[in-house]
Amino acid sequence: MAENPEKKPSSYAIECGEITKSFGSVVANDHVDFSVKYGEILALLGENGSGKTTLMNMLSGIYHPDSGFINVSGERAVINSPADSIALGIGMIHQHFKLVEAFSALDNIIAGTSGRLKKRSVMRDDISAISGKLGLNVDLNKKIYNMSVSEKQKIGRASCRERV
Repeated sequence: MAENPEKKPSSYAIECGEITKSFGSVVANDHVDFSVKYGEILALLGENGSGKTTLMNMLSGIYHPDSGFINVSGERAVINSPADSIALGIGMIHQHFKLVEAFSALDNIIAGTSGRLKKRSVMRDDISAISGKLGLNVDLNKKIYNMSVSEKQKIGRASCRERV
């Protein structure tokens, strides 16, 4: 995968080139190339242990590649933390929910927006509007422990959308 040395606009939102990540002697990603065009929706499939989550964790700032590069919108990206990833417009919806069971849906969504806090009523209105546009339609007062798996997935998507 060629880098973008001329700094011209890229047709790719995200480009990963030659990404390698090891954990001790176990190589989770071995010179992986991965790219996503603007507006493209992809599914990343593979067997358990094939490195899918590791690759996504590098894009979301949880892990760091041992080698290779990540470009976002044609520019080299340095992703040292989830905050860096969010600042670049990259959000991660984890396969295992990262929700606080005792909190309401609204509290879980707001929890990840530190530094951009608005009045709770304004946040509620914004989240309701975004959820409606996305067709999520969730009860923001409902506690996570009372939700179905499907409802929890909706909260994960709404949380991701609100942060990025």
